Amino acid sequence: MMHETIRVSDQNRPRGSAWRAIAAAGILAGALDILFATTLWASLGVPRVAVLQSIASGIMGPAAFASGWSTAALGLALHFAMTTIMAAAYILGAPEAVRAKPWLAGSLYGAALWAVMNLIVVPLSAAPVTLSPAPVIAAEIAAHIFLVGLPIAFIARRRDRALAQKFAA
Repeated sequence: MMHETIRVSDQNRPRGSAWRAIAAAGILAGALDILFATTLWASLGVPRVAVLQSIASGIMGPAAFASGWSTAALGLALHFAMTTIMAAAYILGAPEAVRAKPWLAGSLYGAALWAVMNLIVVPLSAAPVTLSPAPVIAAEIAAHIFLVGLPIAFIARRRDRALAQKFAA
Protein backbone atom coordinates (compact mmCIF):
# COMPACT_ATOMS: atom_id res chain seq x y z
CA MET A 1 0.00 0.00 0.00
CA MET A 2 1.43 3.33 -1.00
CA HIS A 3 1.30 6.22 1.44
CA GLU A 4 0.86 9.63 0.07
CA THR A 5 1.60 12.88 1.88
CA ILE A 6 -1.23 15.31 1.52
CA ARG A 7 -0.25 18.92 1.88
CA VAL A 8 -2.74 21.54 2.88
CA SER A 9 -1.87 24.71 1.05
CA ASP A 10 -1.65 27.86 3.11
CA GLN A 11 -4.45 29.37 1.03
CA ASN A 12 -6.86 26.51 1.82
CA ARG A 13 -5.85 26.19 5.48
CA PRO A 14 -8.79 26.76 7.83
CA ARG A 15 -8.06 29.84 9.95
CA GLY A 16 -10.28 28.80 12.84
CA SER A 17 -7.99 25.92 13.72
CA ALA A 18 -5.06 28.31 13.93
CA TRP A 19 -6.33 30.09 17.01
CA ARG A 20 -6.01 27.06 19.28
CA ALA A 21 -2.45 26.49 18.10
CA ILE A 22 -1.63 30.19 18.52
CA ALA A 23 -3.03 30.25 22.05
CA ALA A 24 -1.23 27.03 23.02
CA ALA A 25 2.08 28.20 21.55
CA GLY A 26 1.79 31.70 23.02
CA ILE A 27 0.97 30.40 26.49
CA LEU A 28 3.62 27.66 26.47
CA ALA A 29 6.38 29.89 25.10
CA GLY A 30 5.36 32.71 27.41
CA ALA A 31 5.33 30.50 30.50
CA LEU A 32 8.69 28.90 29.70
CA ASP A 33 10.31 32.22 28.87
CA ILE A 34 9.05 34.12 31.91
CA LEU A 35 9.98 31.27 34.22
CA PHE A 36 13.48 31.30 32.74
CA ALA A 37 13.82 35.10 32.87
CA THR A 38 12.61 35.48 36.44
CA THR A 39 14.80 32.59 37.60
CA LEU A 40 17.88 33.88 35.78
CA TRP A 41 17.55 37.42 37.10
CA ALA A 42 16.61 36.22 40.61
CA SER A 43 19.88 34.25 40.64
CA LEU A 44 21.61 37.56 39.93
CA GLY A 45 19.82 39.31 42.80
CA VAL A 46 17.00 40.96 40.84
CA PRO A 47 13.58 40.44 42.49
CA ARG A 48 11.05 38.60 40.32
CA VAL A 49 8.63 41.51 40.65
CA ALA A 50 11.26 43.82 39.15
CA VAL A 51 11.65 41.53 36.14
CA LEU A 52 7.92 41.77 35.49
CA GLN A 53 7.94 45.53 36.11
CA SER A 54 10.75 45.89 33.57
CA ILE A 55 8.38 44.51 30.94
CA ALA A 56 5.71 47.04 31.93
CA SER A 57 8.35 49.76 31.74
CA GLY A 58 8.24 49.31 27.99
CA ILE A 59 5.03 51.33 27.97
CA MET A 60 5.28 53.13 31.34
CA GLY A 61 8.96 54.00 31.52
CA PRO A 62 10.73 54.10 34.89
CA ALA A 63 7.41 54.76 36.69
CA ALA A 64 6.66 51.03 36.34
CA PHE A 65 9.16 50.27 39.09
CA ALA A 66 7.30 52.43 41.63
CA SER A 67 3.91 50.74 41.46
CA GLY A 68 4.48 47.29 42.98
CA TRP A 69 2.55 44.24 41.92
CA SER A 70 0.03 46.13 39.78
CA THR A 71 2.69 46.97 37.21
CA ALA A 72 4.19 43.51 37.61
CA ALA A 73 0.80 42.08 36.62
CA LEU A 74 0.71 44.46 33.65
CA GLY A 75 4.20 43.27 32.69
CA LEU A 76 3.10 39.65 32.86
CA ALA A 77 0.04 40.37 30.69
CA LEU A 78 2.19 42.24 28.17
CA HIS A 79 4.67 39.37 28.12
CA PHE A 80 1.97 36.82 27.26
CA ALA A 81 0.48 39.19 24.67
CA MET A 82 3.88 39.45 22.99
CA THR A 83 4.51 35.69 22.97
CA THR A 84 1.03 35.12 21.55
CA ILE A 85 1.76 37.65 18.79
CA MET A 86 5.08 35.87 18.14
CA ALA A 87 3.22 32.56 17.85
CA ALA A 88 0.59 34.07 15.55
CA ALA A 89 3.24 35.57 13.27
CA TYR A 90 4.91 32.18 12.87
CA ILE A 91 1.78 30.03 12.61
CA LEU A 92 -0.03 32.35 10.20
CA GLY A 93 2.97 33.80 8.40
CA ALA A 94 5.61 31.12 7.95
CA PRO A 95 5.28 29.15 4.72
CA GLU A 96 4.53 25.44 4.99
CA ALA A 97 8.02 24.58 3.69
CA VAL A 98 9.51 26.48 6.63
CA ARG A 99 7.11 24.97 9.18
CA ALA A 100 8.04 21.49 7.89
CA LYS A 101 11.51 21.88 9.46
CA PRO A 102 10.71 22.80 13.07
CA TRP A 103 14.22 22.24 14.50
CA LEU A 104 15.83 24.62 12.03
CA ALA A 105 12.96 27.08 11.67
CA GLY A 106 12.23 27.23 15.40
CA SER A 107 15.89 27.79 16.26
CA LEU A 108 16.26 30.58 13.72
CA TYR A 109 12.93 32.10 14.74
CA GLY A 110 13.88 32.10 18.42
CA ALA A 111 17.22 33.78 17.70
CA ALA A 112 15.51 36.31 15.43
CA LEU A 113 12.91 37.06 18.11
CA TRP A 114 15.68 37.77 20.65
CA ALA A 115 17.36 40.12 18.16
CA VAL A 116 14.16 41.97 17.27
CA MET A 117 13.10 42.37 20.90
CA ASN A 118 16.49 43.43 22.25
CA LEU A 119 17.89 45.41 19.35
CA ILE A 120 14.73 47.10 18.07
CA VAL A 121 11.65 46.85 20.32
CA VAL A 122 13.21 47.52 23.74
CA PRO A 123 15.40 50.44 22.55
CA LEU A 124 12.37 52.04 20.89
CA SER A 125 10.19 51.53 23.98
CA ALA A 126 10.04 53.60 27.13
CA ALA A 127 12.03 50.96 29.04
CA PRO A 128 15.37 52.01 30.50
CA VAL A 129 18.05 50.47 28.29
CA THR A 130 20.78 48.56 30.12
CA LEU A 131 23.53 46.36 28.77
CA SER A 132 23.45 42.81 30.11
CA PRO A 133 26.68 40.89 30.72
CA ALA A 134 27.73 38.60 27.84
CA PRO A 135 26.87 35.35 29.69
CA VAL A 136 23.35 36.68 30.33
CA ILE A 137 22.95 37.63 26.66
CA ALA A 138 24.08 34.14 25.61
CA ALA A 139 21.64 32.54 28.06
CA GLU A 140 18.80 34.77 26.83
CA ILE A 141 19.49 33.89 23.18
CA ALA A 142 19.57 30.17 24.04
CA ALA A 143 16.32 30.56 25.99
CA HIS A 144 14.63 32.27 23.06
CA ILE A 145 15.73 29.40 20.80
CA PHE A 146 14.79 26.51 23.12
CA LEU A 147 11.92 28.00 25.13
CA VAL A 148 10.23 30.29 22.60
CA GLY A 149 11.14 29.48 18.99
CA LEU A 150 11.16 25.69 19.20
CA PRO A 151 7.90 25.31 21.17
CA ILE A 152 6.14 27.60 18.70
CA ALA A 153 7.59 25.70 15.71
CA PHE A 154 6.67 22.28 17.09
CA ILE A 155 3.12 23.32 17.94
CA ALA A 156 2.77 24.71 14.41
CA ARG A 157 4.14 21.46 12.97
CA ARG A 158 1.74 19.40 15.09
CA ARG A 159 -1.15 21.51 13.78
CA ASP A 160 0.02 21.04 10.18
CA ARG A 161 0.18 17.27 10.63
CA ALA A 162 -3.25 17.15 12.25
CA LEU A 163 -4.72 19.16 9.37
CA ALA A 164 -3.05 16.91 6.80
CA GLN A 165 -4.49 13.83 8.53
CA LYS A 166 -7.92 15.43 8.72
CA PHE A 167 -7.95 16.23 5.03
CA ALA A 168 -6.51 12.79 4.12
CA ALA A 169 -9.39 11.02 5.83
